[in-house]
Amino acid sequence: MKSKLGFVGLLSFLAIIPSIASAGMNTAMVESISSGSANIKALDYLVINQSIDLLDNQTITISYMYSCTRETITGGRVIIKNAKSVVIGGSVKRTMTKCNGNQPIITSNQLAEGSITVFRGRK
Repeated sequence: MKSKLGFVGLLSFLAIIPSIASAGMNTAMVESISSGSANIKALDYLVINQSIDLLDNQTITISYMYSCTRETITGGRVIIKNAKSVVIGGSVKRTMTKCNGNQPIITSNQLAEGSITVFRGRK
């Protein structure tokens, strides 16, 4: 009887692990956001169930790491989910990007568009 209860307890615990793990997991990243948002900026990671309120004229571009979905959202409330956002009161345009799960495939055109600047030295 003891082992049966222990087994049921173990199964119950294993059933909730995915929801615990996904609660704080980075699932998307902000590519860009129009001005006016103090709490979200470009290159911020987003977690499941995080919500972002946009003004009617604000636009945000989000890339999902695991579903290879890229969204451009204007206005409304954005709720981050595992594979795509839930958008309430705004408009969303979704495209699929070339990627391999969380390892994106960068084309030569994308490489030419990207840039980075590193400043080193004393302040």
